[in-house]
Amino acid sequence: AVAILVAIVGYMATNVLALGLVIDAIFGTGLAWGIWIGTAITVAYSASGGILAGIYTDLFQGALMAVASVLVFVHALQSGGGMPAISRTLLTGDPTFLGPWGKLGPLSAMSFFFVFALGSLGQPHVAHKFYMLRDPRRLRWYPLLMTAAMLLSILLLFGVGVAVKALTLSGALPPLSNPDHATPVFLLRFTPVLLAGLVFSGVAAAIMSTVNSFLNIGAAAVTHDL
Repeated sequence: AVAILVAIVGYMATNVLALGLVIDAIFGTGLAWGIWIGTAITVAYSASGGILAGIYTDLFQGALMAVASVLVFVHALQSGGGMPAISRTLLTGDPTFLGPWGKLGPLSAMSFFFVFALGSLGQPHVAHKFYMLRDPRRLRWYPLLMTAAMLLSILLLFGVGVAVKALTLSGALPPLSNPDHATPVFLLRFTPVLLAGLVFSGVAAAIMSTVNSFLNIGAAAVTHDL
């Protein structure tokens, strides 16, 4: 319970920061106000809706992001002239970017592999929702569902990552002051407004769902276990 509580506080803080970035990107509130607004909304519906509120936002954002990730990936490739053109730009301007370990080095790259390949299956805020299943035998679908969800999510992350890097190297996009701005900047400049709005909605719902789950798990760890 102590280990889960410590991990939840750090992970939830990261998600709250991400929610503030999304709200600031959409409404221009500033990062601090975006964090407070997002936190207030999430706490309000978490307190009134409990874990079911997280289930509903999971369903909404999962369906939305499955479609949006594919569409953003297509736009990302188009913005750079296709994957061959993006690859040539990256290899010319920053050869190490497409190296086997990227810019991180072997240890960090392997850490990401274990986090996303194995860690996703054991995340408490995801796994605990499966205790709500009426039939435990349905758990056999869990690895397949998680793998499919991760593949679709990574399409967006990979597409935007390589496209923004290529656009920056080619001079089509000025260097970013903060790497966290890559996705908002790309969506607002290189995708239709409707698609950008759908992605922002899906991302906000995903963050809020995760924070909702952490609030429930943290509360259970404190009140029930500790």
